[in-house]
Amino acid sequence: MTKYIDKDGRFNHGKWLREQYVTEADGTGIFTPGDMYTNDFDYVGMLEWGANAPDITFDNLGTMEDAHESFTDVNYHREGADLGNAIEWATDDGPDEPRVLDFMKRFRAACMKMLKDIKRK
Repeated sequence: MTKYIDKDGRFNHGKWLREQYVTEADGTGIFTPGDMYTNDFDYVGMLEWGANAPDITFDNLGTMEDAHESFTDVNYHREGADLGNAIEWATDDGPDEPRVLDFMKRFRAACMKMLKDIKRK
């Protein structure tokens, strides 16, 4: 476990994730919203999807709910929290509600941050 501790004493989740779950692109584990945990789950693909997620509309609300289920199923609750909030606000007040746009911006940023952590050496 100590090989995952950075020189500043912090646990390097990205290094651990790469070595434990992320495999080379071999045609398996391509993320689609709604995917649930498998041994070859595409964590990087999920985060890339999240970092580039579209704004919520009435047309894609189901897809966004599926993506949120994926994030929570693989225990990425922190990264998916703002997506869940955006979905709630969009459902209650419509997708054009300013808070929905703000939550989506924060969701994308959280996914991008985790991607950077994963790629950090």
